[in-house]
This record gives sequence, C-alpha cells and structure tokens, in this order.
Amino acid sequence: MIAGSCITVTGLASILINAIVQLAGSATFIGLILISWSAASFSAWAFPTANYCIMASTCAPILIKMGFPLVAAHFFVFYFGIVADITPPVALAAYAGSAIAKGNPMKTGINATKLAIAAFIVPYIFAYSPAMLFVDVTSVFEVIRSSSPRCSASLALLRVWRASCCAR
Repeated sequence: MIAGSCITVTGLASILINAIVQLAGSATFIGLILISWSAASFSAWAFPTANYCIMASTCAPILIKMGFPLVAAHFFVFYFGIVADITPPVALAAYAGSAIAKGNPMKTGINATKLAIAAFIVPYIFAYSPAMLFVDVTSVFEVIRSSSPRCSASLALLRVWRASCCAR
C-alpha cells in the first residue's frame, strides 16, 4: 500500500514510463528488458501482489502501446514480479527454503536463480508468441505450431547452459 502510494504520489510512475519509452523507442526487445529490470527492482521492496499492481498500472500500458496484446503484457509483468521471489536480494522463497534446510541463504538464492534460468526466458516467449497464451487462436494446431520451435529453442539453450556449468 505504501509502496504504491510512493510510486504514484511522487511521480515516479510517470518518470519511469517516460524513461522506458524514450530509451526503447521502437525497439520492443529493449523495452521488454527495461520493463523486466524495473519489475525486478520494484520487487526488492514490494510483495509480488503489490509489485504486479504497480507494474500493471505503470509498465503494462507501455507494452500495450508497443503493440503487444493485453494478456501478453500483463503476463510479462506478472511473471517477472513472481520470478523475483527466487532471485537475490529478495528471494523470499529461496531464503525460506534455506532456513528449513539450515543452509546459507545467499548461496541458496544464487542456486535457485541458476536452476530457474529458463524462467527468465518464458515471459519473452509469451510476449513475442501470444498464441501460447491462446490470444487470437482459432485451433489447437495453431498453438502447437507456435510453441514447438520456441520450446525446442529454450531446451537447446538450457542444454548449452547446463553443459557450460558442468564443464567448470
């Protein structure tokens, strides 16, 4: 509640929107990266629900103006708000797990981030392939056709990443 008030009353929301629009211009990928960074930074001091409310009111409209469908824009900001629960310095879920396991919280947060590296790719797939969210889909075949190459590419990237981590 206080975080949302600080965002709107201080004018940070309009500054954030203008900065992202200025920096991204017509480059949608740059806009997505900037919005994911802002979602991660807001998650450092807001719970996931508050983070989504803030991002839905500030950054989702930017994505919609950039041409992304409404559902894809909201899934993008929601997903990054949730993924922040496993990434340090917030890592609420990872820190709770480390307390149960009596382990080092920061090490657990870093390992959680490494294990969930594919989770950082999924929102971009949603944004660029809204058929995976059943947006403007006329048949199940369309979803399969849209998702197959993206899933294969994600698996290939994950295999390359795991091979590079295991080689060390």
